[in-house]
Amino acid sequence: MDLAATPVYREAAVLKSNVAEQKDGEMNSERVKAHLLASETGNTPLSFPTYHSLQFTDLTVPISNEMATATATTCSTAKIVLVAPPEDFEMPSLRDDVVPIQVGCNKTSLLRVHTTVLTKSSELLKNVMKPEWRTDFTKPIDMSDMELTISEAYCGWLYTGKIVHHEKGKRHGFLSELYVLGERLMDIAFQDVIVAAIIRFSIGSNIFPVNDAIQTIYTGTPATSPARRLLVDFWVFNAVPAYDGLENLTKETCPEFVNDLVHELIVKRDRPANFVQRPWLANPESYRMDSGTR
Repeated sequence: MDLAATPVYREAAVLKSNVAEQKDGEMNSERVKAHLLASETGNTPLSFPTYHSLQFTDLTVPISNEMATATATTCSTAKIVLVAPPEDFEMPSLRDDVVPIQVGCNKTSLLRVHTTVLTKSSELLKNVMKPEWRTDFTKPIDMSDMELTISEAYCGWLYTGKIVHHEKGKRHGFLSELYVLGERLMDIAFQDVIVAAIIRFSIGSNIFPVNDAIQTIYTGTPATSPARRLLVDFWVFNAVPAYDGLENLTKETCPEFVNDLVHELIVKRDRPANFVQRPWLANPESYRMDSGTR
């Protein structure tokens, strides 16, 4: 079927044109998304590549691989390109079957992804798509325990090599959730891209992952995870007394992180030079119960 001839595609094209023409911010990105996800009957989503290409075409500025982030203002929101496609990125083929995926608790929240795209780099999804595992090809793949926005971002990366985030805050939180999704899907290539994005954003902004991002990474990764080591190194070389939650760091982050951090602090931070007087020598009385020093 010629997609360009369908009412859905024509409506999407009109909507895209409207976005470009709106100067007063009357149509925001959520409204565009809602229209694009609606079919002729109003309840069947477009395939993901159609939705994604229309959602982001002409709404983001092109950036070079050297740039850490870039912003582009749409009608009412600013979108940040956290990951740009590499120079050798090739658009995948859109000629094979489309696979429905249920994400989130809403059963109508379906993403539709081409088979070759879905199985491009995820070892888990390669196995899920094997005939011996997927006996009913009309039934959506159940990923209902995955968050919709995070899953959309992953699928967008599969198709375009790009990850776009429209919330100015919590970028480290967003990236950490994507990394954990890559861990679940056994997609090493995706995880490496996310780690690179975390490093670029940290360098460019001088903002490093803190409590929420640490909890996300440590909850969703094994002890040998390179992302855990990155978080610890960030803190070893950058943590200052002004960091939030230092009074109860174990509670604000997690015990595993604190253990890793203490170990690396001892290994990587030199002890004070010998000419620096030790506090137990300079003021031993401060350790008395009645000293008032705690």
